[in-house]
Amino acid sequence: MKLSSNPADYHYTNQSGCDTVPSIDDKADFNEVIGAMKTVGFQQSTMDQIFDIVGGIDSFFFFFFFLFFFFFFFFFFFKFLKKFFFNILKKKKNEI
Repeated sequence: MKLSSNPADYHYTNQSGCDTVPSIDDKADFNEVIGAMKTVGFQQSTMDQIFDIVGGIDSFFFFFFFLFFFFFFFFFFFKFLKKFFFNILKKKKNEI
């Protein structure tokens, strides 16, 4: 998996306009995690699979949030349309 090192290339990290925190060194933290995995005895292929799973979980939850949002959007939208058109038909019926 080839990832960009530029935070501006990713949706979650480019929304605030602030992509750096002076007191946090992500590269050092990541290297510490890699070192811990190697110390425990993880092979490179296992580490790659773990990072793929973590990345997949992020995509998975975003996908279901997207579906959840649109389900409720269309549910309430059609409920509104039904009520709106029902009121129009009711008014026309009363006018006749």
